[in-house]
Amino acid sequence: MISIIITYYSGINILKSNIQLLDKTVNIDAEIIIVNDNPSNKLNEQELSNLTDIPIKIVPMLENKGYAAACNLGVTESSGDLLLFLDCDIFVTNSWIQKMYSTLNKISN
Repeated sequence: MISIIITYYSGINILKSNIQLLDKTVNIDAEIIIVNDNPSNKLNEQELSNLTDIPIKIVPMLENKGYAAACNLGVTESSGDLLLFLDCDIFVTNSWIQKMYSTLNKISN
């Protein structure tokens, strides 16, 4: 399984679009972990989960600590064998994950 860790600070519509793109393009066992690095901005897990069949978990940070801290927190909450980091405004294209996964499997070390 792959854990897709998405850091989030603002831009709920961009985040929703990103989740919908992930839903259309991820065809391997995956989970989405959204680390909310903006304590004043509450995310609705059910609303976001309705956008995809991929399980979503929202992890709130108690205070804004930046990208690296959000990524590290996402790692602690992940259950995947592989970790993939995205910011909420990165939009994927068709077959993006298959190409990355294929490249990973070609590397012996």
